[in-house]
Amino acid sequence: ALECFNNAIRVDPSNTTAWVNKGATLSTLGQLDESLQCLHKALDIKSINMRLASMVVAILAERISEFRAADINSFCKKIIRLNLKPYDVDGLFNLGICYLQIEDLDNALELFLKAEQSTGDDNGIWFQLMEIYFKKQNPDKTIKYCDKLINVKQHVEEAVNKKSRVLSYTGKYGQAVSLLKETLANYPKMSFLWLTLSELQEENQDFNEALTSAENCLKLLSQYEASSRAKIQYVTRRVEMLKQKTSSSSSSPEILQALRQLKKAEVESYKQKHHIDAIRH
Repeated sequence: ALECFNNAIRVDPSNTTAWVNKGATLSTLGQLDESLQCLHKALDIKSINMRLASMVVAILAERISEFRAADINSFCKKIIRLNLKPYDVDGLFNLGICYLQIEDLDNALELFLKAEQSTGDDNGIWFQLMEIYFKKQNPDKTIKYCDKLINVKQHVEEAVNKKSRVLSYTGKYGQAVSLLKETLANYPKMSFLWLTLSELQEENQDFNEALTSAENCLKLLSQYEASSRAKIQYVTRRVEMLKQKTSSSSSSPEILQALRQLKKAEVESYKQKHHIDAIRH
């Protein structure tokens, strides 16, 4: 395939499609720097259109954990500056991804809503809308798209995580915990949800339950070879910290009072649209 694309480029160096496909092939072969050079070359050719620019985004997204974040941001900014007009759902979706990458939530939201209008039911679009509304701290819209994903059993872990956090941030702790427990009863191997449950239980001073949930999470992570060492270390530290809290909380009313004040501040902060994850930590 690489030989074919090289031949096409020799015949016509301005063949944008050949440059994009050569970049895709090099990415598949693990030659990431060479792939980026080809993709940049494609975007520099005047005949570039949104369909091909969408392909560039898809190539980067396929190996997003391997490309440098700075490189991906550079491509997204470059595509946005080209001011290309998307004419199909893929174009809307991938241009929306570009805006998301640079944290321009308003433009990203507009594009994903247009994509939703064009295609109707699409769990990939719903997922992005859920993420955007969560970041924009719109609880009703976040839950709307969480529920859409949960109902069609797509991205369940992420959707339940987001919905439970929004419920907790808006003072509905009982509903948040019930949702997590019901989901884990059906999907007991979702380690991410055990961790979320542990964090919410700790915030509510349910230290013994928080410890049990954290231990369940750690047990699952230890069974999966793909689990990152950093995550295992984080949950291990969490288990040790909760063990200390379960043994000292009864004799430390000031800790409980501080946690109650922190939870109240978090709920108020979320209502005022100034919530950040750092507050919870």
